[in-house]
Amino acid sequence: METIRFSKESRHQAQVRFGQAIESLQKQGDLTAGELDLLQAQRPVGIDDANQIVIEYATEAEAGNAAGPAFLKASWEVHRLGLAERLRQLVLETVRKRLRARSGRPRQRVLYMPSRLVSTTLPHRRVKGKEFVRTNGDMTMSLVATRKPGLPYGTYPRLALMHLTARAVLEGRRHLLIGESATDFLAALGINDSGGPRGSATRARAQVRRLASTAFTWESRSSRRSRDRWRGMLLADEWDRRPGAGMRVTLSAPFFDMARSSSVPLDAQIVQKLRRSPLALDVYAWLTWRVSTLRKETVIPWLALERQLGCDYRRPRQFRFEFRRRLRQITGLWPGVNAEPRLRGLLLRPSAPSVLSWLEHHTPHARRPPDE
Repeated sequence: METIRFSKESRHQAQVRFGQAIESLQKQGDLTAGELDLLQAQRPVGIDDANQIVIEYATEAEAGNAAGPAFLKASWEVHRLGLAERLRQLVLETVRKRLRARSGRPRQRVLYMPSRLVSTTLPHRRVKGKEFVRTNGDMTMSLVATRKPGLPYGTYPRLALMHLTARAVLEGRRHLLIGESATDFLAALGINDSGGPRGSATRARAQVRRLASTAFTWESRSSRRSRDRWRGMLLADEWDRRPGAGMRVTLSAPFFDMARSSSVPLDAQIVQKLRRSPLALDVYAWLTWRVSTLRKETVIPWLALERQLGCDYRRPRQFRFEFRRRLRQITGLWPGVNAEPRLRGLLLRPSAPSVLSWLEHHTPHARRPPDE
């Protein structure tokens, strides 16, 4: 059972509410002197899915002493007075304030994107039909829409993937509390809650629904392997909004494992500046991934780049024009990158990473997630 921990802002209120329950029991004469002393020494740290106040103990002996009739009485009194629901609302309100404060100018310094979704990217524009294929060398990614309205495309699914991957990497858990509603999630992406059929929030919600119902499959072919390697997955097992309990996402085990084992760190401020262009986001993530392991200068042919990053352009020269345009934008935000368009392709030289160098190796590969 997952625990929502109290923030600094809500910890004092939680202690006040818990004290109210103890005071009520004392007035009713339901506590002995020993039970009163025991309860007054407790400090609530969170609230669980069943609206039970959670208390942590320093030793097993303390936990054994507390797991008795006194704590049971206090727990029932908390519910009788409706204090647990007030605490949950207090916690969720704190979450909402923090998410909305990020709107337009994210405070989180680093986002992450799974390396497979950097080397083989989502569509830039609307795709006809239910399937989309992207190729990079011997790796082919297939996207299949499992239900209407179709496949995700554009910037919003990319931003959602970055934020969910960052939560998986940094928090180490599949079960995530997003906020009280989809609006809170959009605020974390820096998207204002503008309504109407053409509003940014309306379009973002539609794209997130498409992303949640898309099946990802990767096929790897190589002459050195005796057989193909396949991996299929959905982004999440469950998107659940419970009134009063917040919006929760349970990431699928394959996506969670992929995010934790191999993800590319991205500068959140650069992402925010590039968020209007899916190609700019793709090029920035790809450059970050590519130069992080580059040991000598190399030229990436234009055809290979187009297949990987822009195969839905009608003409090769259109892709090259747009690529150069976005590259100029990226180099203005990331001066350390050494990438130069040439006649045959893109010349890359070893460069300083776009985020602090230690973050290039910061993804926790071996830590066991606490909720698995």
